[in-house]
Amino acid sequence: MIFPLSFLDLWLGGLRIHVFTRKLKPGTSTWLSFRANLANIFMGAVTPSQTGGGPAQLFILHQGGISVARGMSIGVINFLSTIVFFIIASGGALLFLEGSFSSKVMNHLIVAGFVVFCLQFVIVLTALLKPSIFERFFNFLTGFFTRIPRIAKKAKALRKWFSRFVEHYGDACRFFFNRELLVVLQSFVLTGILYLNKFTLAYFIMKGIGGSGEYMDVIAIHMIVFFISYFAPSPGASGVAELTTAALMSSVISRNLLPIFTLLQRFFLLYVPVILGVFTVLRAVRRTETLNTAGNSTDDSGEV
Repeated sequence: MIFPLSFLDLWLGGLRIHVFTRKLKPGTSTWLSFRANLANIFMGAVTPSQTGGGPAQLFILHQGGISVARGMSIGVINFLSTIVFFIIASGGALLFLEGSFSSKVMNHLIVAGFVVFCLQFVIVLTALLKPSIFERFFNFLTGFFTRIPRIAKKAKALRKWFSRFVEHYGDACRFFFNRELLVVLQSFVLTGILYLNKFTLAYFIMKGIGGSGEYMDVIAIHMIVFFISYFAPSPGASGVAELTTAALMSSVISRNLLPIFTLLQRFFLLYVPVILGVFTVLRAVRRTETLNTAGNSTDDSGEV
């Protein structure tokens, strides 16, 4: 069951992108979204707090003919679905595991997680509903440079570019929320299935090495593990994910099996996608270099 679930994890991640790309550009292949997801996982794993994942996804989608502004709308909506899912599901997991966390450190981490997720929810929702706020903020930040004669022209051009970017991005967001709301709902449902599949894979790994934990216990524990480590500052949540997994899974699996379980779980859910993502990004970079050499690297869509 582990290998099919591992493949399903990658396929669901790509499908969560594809439900949007097929609306923005009919005829777009699932393979493009699949590669964009791999690039996201790879760059997210090697950068602090997954900050590189989004740009890598945009890079691959742009190569497939999806403008950066439209690609960002996809990433932001999917991110909103992820935030909402974690807030709801982790709350349910805490109720299910009520009384299981005696450590003050773990309790503080959970509280901090809720604060971060709620703050991210407000920021992302603002980015979807009122993107013009970010344009005004950007203009405020660049206002000083427009008064410097030597760089005023470039600063004003940058402002103009950002204004067009926000306009195209806002148009894409309104398109989905006003005309394709079902796609937004599909994003939320697919997000739930995606993470449930990850947690189920962890359960079968535990069973495969001789663990005896119950299915719902493993699901709830991993919900908390992912919740705590999602915004961890270390690349790929290294250290945080391993420590929280060991601390929480020790209640359902013997301590001598914990290192093996953690290694296998990280291997199938992180290392395999990262390895595939490396090849995906390198191939995309080589393709861009080839296009640049040929002088054919412009965006045919005419959009930002």
